[in-house]
This record gives sequence, structure tokens and C-alpha cells, in this order.
Amino acid sequence: MLKAGRYTAAMLLILVGAGAIADQIAGTQILPLLAAWWPLLFVLLGAECLWLNRRYKDSGRPVQLDIIGVVVAIAVAAVVLAVRNAAGLNS
Repeated sequence: MLKAGRYTAAMLLILVGAGAIADQIAGTQILPLLAAWWPLLFVLLGAECLWLNRRYKDSGRPVQLDIIGVVVAIAVAAVVLAVRNAAGLNS
């Protein structure tokens, strides 16, 4: 069984982590930009599902959504965004 959503979840964590580091070091505003573009997550998830279905269609292995991985990545991203927003409001 193939799990779709792992690449999307990993990309989300990388983007949020890199955005938090860039915001901290360079004073950029990448995290608010990522928060504004959150619907792109669904597009990436759908594209990953289509890609896996197309790539492994002849293997007979079913593609299933990795719900736990995606939910954990979204939860981590939400916590990072909330902490950054709270820190920005307090200073």
C-alpha cells in the first residue's frame, strides 16, 4: 500500500521551518504569506495523489491517504504560526 500525503506533509514542514528561520534571522514576513496561501496544501495533496496513482497504476498497490502524517504536519505548522503571531503581538 502506498501512502499519499507524505511528500506534501514533509514539504509543509520544510516550508514552515525555513519560513520561521527566515523571519527570525532576516526579519522577513514569510510565515504570514504561507498562512495566506494555505489552500495550496489541498492542491499539492491532490497532485501527489494523482502522481502516485499514475506512477504505480500497474503495480496493483493501492494508494491511500496518510491522514496521520498530514494532520500532524498541519498541527505543527499551526502551532508554529500561532506562536509566531503571539510573539509578534506581544512585542
